[in-house]
Amino acid sequence: MLSLFLTFILLSLRMSGAQEAAKGSPQAGVEVDLSDENPEVAPMDGLQGGFQPPSIEQLLSMVDTMEGLSDADREDLKQQLLQQQNMGVPAPEPSGLTSEALILLAALSLIIFIFVFFGYKLYKSLKDKERKRDEKRKLKQQKKKK
Repeated sequence: MLSLFLTFILLSLRMSGAQEAAKGSPQAGVEVDLSDENPEVAPMDGLQGGFQPPSIEQLLSMVDTMEGLSDADREDLKQQLLQQQNMGVPAPEPSGLTSEALILLAALSLIIFIFVFFGYKLYKSLKDKERKRDEKRKLKQQKKKK
């Protein structure tokens, strides 16, 4: 997430540098390369490709080479990067049942319970009808015998 944010910042700074160059600002001699062959900004293929976010060292070197940043902004950005590195990556959840899996399991259990309940009621109703029919048949047979 951080690397995506920093990549966005780098691209926006490069775009603003290109706009300033077009306006004739003091950086007019700076050439901005926004092609795909730029090694500093990796193509973002998402899940399909093998996007590897840049390491903290690579990001720090990119900050050093960025033009148009004041020294104070550059140091502030470096401090933010180092703070992010010191925070570390949050620990992954245990590989047990997650809350999403528990919700899914509860929903499936409820649906199965409803089907079983109505199936039992239907079975009971059919058995009662059959039992009553048999009783009527026996009563008729007893009446005929008399």
